[in-house]
Amino acid sequence: MPGNPFPSFVSSLRNELVGSFYSLHTPKGRKQHRAFLIEGAHLLQEALLAGVIPSVALFREDALLKPENGALYQSLIDLGVNVASVTEEILAKISDTQTPQGIAAMIPLSAIDPERARAARPAINRPLSIILDEIRDPGNMGAILRSALASNIDAIYLTPGCADIFSPKVVRSASGAIFKLPVFIRRSWAELALTFANHRRFYTEAGAETLYYHVDLTRDCVFVIGNEAHGPSAAARNFAEDAVAIPMANNVESLNAAIAASIIMFESQRQALA
Repeated sequence: MPGNPFPSFVSSLRNELVGSFYSLHTPKGRKQHRAFLIEGAHLLQEALLAGVIPSVALFREDALLKPENGALYQSLIDLGVNVASVTEEILAKISDTQTPQGIAAMIPLSAIDPERARAARPAINRPLSIILDEIRDPGNMGAILRSALASNIDAIYLTPGCADIFSPKVVRSASGAIFKLPVFIRRSWAELALTFANHRRFYTEAGAETLYYHVDLTRDCVFVIGNEAHGPSAAARNFAEDAVAIPMANNVESLNAAIAASIIMFESQRQALA
């Protein structure tokens, strides 16, 4: 990182700060800097609303012409965040999208804590949790996190082999859910068995006799959503007590993992509100 004082304007692609931001596209870079990348005013505002403060924020010069972005820039300065304006070329370099939104920020990994997120939520009963079993597509992962927050489930648990929730595509697809939803990563099946020892445990599988809407989701339970290509692993089948199906017409064999997870999660919300 650049030394003190922090630069208010960066114009060189060779600046160390630019290299640091660009490295966040990779797992190695995120591990090295212990941080991840977010882009756009929306995600930055969602982070701040959740009490997640970036360590560094960069604003493209023309983005600061918008009054709302100028106010956001000033609010970050007031919070003690290192902020700089940068050229369009630099924003394009560090962005993970084809059309950069004009704002990028570096969020410390330590700012994302599932127990802290759980404690910040209203204290109500949330009986359903979801285990993602080697879900590897970043778009699916982000969509599941977004639906999980929207359907107000308790938490998401990831087994080893799942997509990195801090990758730019997951963060973008989750649309801010990563800041508010308890997500427990790299959980072994032994750990999960202890966590859910007193829960009913299911996995989704086409053709199962039990249909998802016949399961009482108002009682403590956990559903395993299997890998996009191979379905639930042998470990997932050993962990679960029963298989549950989502009925499908017209000889459709299976659903996208994010769609399947969303159907289960929103059925839980429907039952809770019934």
